[in-house]
Amino acid sequence: MTKRIISAALVGAIVLTMSTTVAFASQNKNERDWLPPGISKKVTNDSGNVWLPPGIAKKAFDDVDKFPWAQKAIEKMRLKGLVKGKEETKFAPQSSVTKLETIIMALRIMGWEEEVSRKTTLPNKYKGKEVGEWAKGYVTIAFEKGLLDDVDMMYFSPNEPAKRHEVAKYIVRAIGYEDEAQDHMDDELSFKDAPAIPQGSVGYVYLVNEMKLMIGNDGKFNPMGTLTRAEMAVLFDRLDEKVDNNVDEDEYEGEIYRISDSKITIKIDGELKSFDVSDDVVVYYNDNQIRYSKLDVGNYVLIQLENDEVAYIEVTDGNSKDDKIISQYTGVVTDITEGRPAKLTVQIDRMQVIFEVNNNALIYFKNVKGSFDEIENGDTVSVTVDARNRAREIRVNRDAKENTISEVKGTITDVDLVGTYNLFINGKSYQLSQDAKVSIPGKTNVDLEDLEVGYKVVCVLEDDIITTVDVESAFATVSGEIEKIGTKLTLIANGVSKRYECAEDIVVTIDGQNSKYSRLTKGMTVVLKIKDDLVYQIDAENIERKLDGKITSITQVEDGYKLTLTVNDKEIEYLVADDVKISVVGVSDKAIEDLKVNQEGKFLVENNLIKKVYIIAD
Repeated sequence: MTKRIISAALVGAIVLTMSTTVAFASQNKNERDWLPPGISKKVTNDSGNVWLPPGIAKKAFDDVDKFPWAQKAIEKMRLKGLVKGKEETKFAPQSSVTKLETIIMALRIMGWEEEVSRKTTLPNKYKGKEVGEWAKGYVTIAFEKGLLDDVDMMYFSPNEPAKRHEVAKYIVRAIGYEDEAQDHMDDELSFKDAPAIPQGSVGYVYLVNEMKLMIGNDGKFNPMGTLTRAEMAVLFDRLDEKVDNNVDEDEYEGEIYRISDSKITIKIDGELKSFDVSDDVVVYYNDNQIRYSKLDVGNYVLIQLENDEVAYIEVTDGNSKDDKIISQYTGVVTDITEGRPAKLTVQIDRMQVIFEVNNNALIYFKNVKGSFDEIENGDTVSVTVDARNRAREIRVNRDAKENTISEVKGTITDVDLVGTYNLFINGKSYQLSQDAKVSIPGKTNVDLEDLEVGYKVVCVLEDDIITTVDVESAFATVSGEIEKIGTKLTLIANGVSKRYECAEDIVVTIDGQNSKYSRLTKGMTVVLKIKDDLVYQIDAENIERKLDGKITSITQVEDGYKLTLTVNDKEIEYLVADDVKISVVGVSDKAIEDLKVNQEGKFLVENNLIKKVYIIAD
């Protein structure tokens, strides 16, 4: 169930926005109006003294009084189950938030926590630090949803405090804005400490700042700093306000139509709905806690239920729908257009809305995963869209139909394991189940990552989704480092140099992206796929290392310059690239001559060449 928004702005509709002035009830009421609702008959004891029934003065956490700027967010996120205390009455607002806690909160905000219980193991490629049994499902779902990538699978440290630039990355990926982040990776950010933002995080920082989720302080973003639990509650409260999802099932928004000590009635999309009010209700206006008695008819409010009673009320301007980056709409399918992108036409009230469907959109039939081509005209669907009106998730309110079994044979021409998995056989794309079984002759414990271009396969499909892949024949593979590139490729493998002849239609990938043979460079680590002594595919990767260290020596050599760095008490030597970019204490376009022994900084190394130098201490 989604947030109930009064005057919801449907996609493509023209919305006339009215500015509303919040008018509170008169302050000239007697003393008992100061107390929460439901206690007016219990305000005095036999001596005539005012007293409070048990639970009225109760606080969820007793250690947040010194953080008034975060109390609203902490209370709201607690009621929604998005944050929890360290102990029953302790929130630990000043403690740092770990990487694991960050991805858990992101999964909760997006409504994906229910999928965690179905995962009990880590992804096969996980090589990071130890994860507790209870948390393995969170890491696996975070990987499947794209919050964590292949690099995270190698180096993820769940209990390490999350740096601010990492938090930005997790959030942007969770809301499905990875492509937009990549588009801004080369932007020049306006923060004073922009040079300290890792290159691979620039696009993420740009977006969280643009969306006003993380705005920095005093002109700085502090990318290597960490967030406290209080700060994280505020951040995820901001995110929650911009995301319309299933976690909002006990949240309603509308205009107060009638209000009393124990009941509140609000108008939602023209309909009236009444709620019992808890004795412990908290009320906020402009981030400040106010008395319940200050509310009045005509106020726009957002309410949160707990145990079927109103436990939280926030006065709003009635236009929260306008600021969404992810929204959800429910209606009946009237037309379906296949293609890339596919399109879905949905009748919502009196309006027909056409949604473009992301290629990696998730499709569910009553919480069971399905495919887009199973959706039919007449289906009732809930469509979750991003700010560009692109469908990222479609939930169909019916069971999936019985499976139909089919088979396809051929040669794998591409493997796509991002978002919705796809396997290309003889050039045709087939959706691939993430739980598909794989068998390869001579190999054990194989999974989808072991599938390679060129394999001859027999696949079983259920409802046009591949569920079984049997490999009939496979290429031999050789791994090593490129020594020389010409008409033939010279490779160093296990200390031995060998030349290989390449097929005319050779396939080349660099860092997982299609590329050309001419773009391979000396020093790259590659995997060759060989059949009948001929190389049919080269998978190369740029070896990139980001180092924090100190310059120990600067030496001029025949090929240019060589730097000796001290990193973690170890000395390492690297040649400096001819096109190296050097920044010294925030000043760009410096020359190699501006570098000095004992300077501390950050160094980007690609294929054993220093490509970027950021000196942070002169």
